[in-house]
Amino acid sequence: MEDGDEESCVTLFSQFGKVFVWNPEDAKKIRVKYRIVGSLIGSLPRKPKQNHCFSLPLLLSKAEATLLIDKGLATIFDLPENLPAPSNKEIETFNELRRDSAVKQIELFEREREEKQMELAEIIEEGRKRKRKLRETDKGITKPVKKVKSEDLDDNTPEEFCQKGEKVGNRLDTKWNIDNGLTSNEETGNKTDCAEASLATSFIKNTENELGCKCKDKSCLQRVSPNCDINYEGKKSLSALGTLIHIPTIMPSQRLQALSAAHWTYPYTETEKLHYRVFLDLWSKGYYLTSGVKFGGDLLAYPGDPMRYHSFYIVIIVPWGKKMTPFEMISAGRLGAAVKKTALICSVNGETDEILYTSIKWSGIS
Repeated sequence: MEDGDEESCVTLFSQFGKVFVWNPEDAKKIRVKYRIVGSLIGSLPRKPKQNHCFSLPLLLSKAEATLLIDKGLATIFDLPENLPAPSNKEIETFNELRRDSAVKQIELFEREREEKQMELAEIIEEGRKRKRKLRETDKGITKPVKKVKSEDLDDNTPEEFCQKGEKVGNRLDTKWNIDNGLTSNEETGNKTDCAEASLATSFIKNTENELGCKCKDKSCLQRVSPNCDINYEGKKSLSALGTLIHIPTIMPSQRLQALSAAHWTYPYTETEKLHYRVFLDLWSKGYYLTSGVKFGGDLLAYPGDPMRYHSFYIVIIVPWGKKMTPFEMISAGRLGAAVKKTALICSVNGETDEILYTSIKWSGIS
């Protein structure tokens, strides 16, 4: 691969011993063009509490950063702990980006609201019909329940007391049924319908509360929110106060000129040199490489982009001359077989300086 010129170099930032990529175009370029994967460690603005998809910055391993630097594909800068205050021009640019972002988000929220309204229109309309029916039934049948005085009960015989108690209990049951939408003729056979109507009513209330909706027109919903503005027609529209703030992650060119180039020393130790030699050789063979810690190895080798392919090899790097016990070899083979991969033992010959690969694939006896 030819060395990249200065214009095509991606920008890397070193801070606290870690290497980051903040520019989304650079992150896309090194993955698509240079087969450098890295790890996204930032949270998504609209879904910050999930751990399945992440966003910028892109964290690179030291081997990945070294490969880009050695090939002339990237330049690395030391990022200071405290950046200087932004200039007036940068503030103006940020405000313009903020306004454009707010307009796009409001358009997106409006589309989502319309889709949600269309999705729940039948359910909400059905719930409103049930509520109207229950109100009409309640208005037409509700009767006041007479109160029973304690002195009236004390003057009666036990038989009369029980009879009056049953009457009072029946009246209370009737009132409970009426309050919950049942007529006196439906008390015995329609308790299930009442329960379903109550559940539907509560569901509609929860749905309307979730959408922040109040209906003035029976055929449509209108969103009411504290983050709404009222335009000249009296309609409510979303305000920029309810949108997310997008913070630009691209470093301006004048800021880059003020940063100092990082003094990159990796690889330094013999272990680091061995690791980088193996990483560089597998990368030159066309593999995508990621960390193999979760599978008990040093690297994972993929035949294509990890978003589309499973890894073929669990790469285990062993110094030349180190003896592996039969137990360690069996463990590596069984581990690879358990996750449908091949364990690849890698080392550098101390005499010929050649990288040697030994594959271990477990095949059980049937």
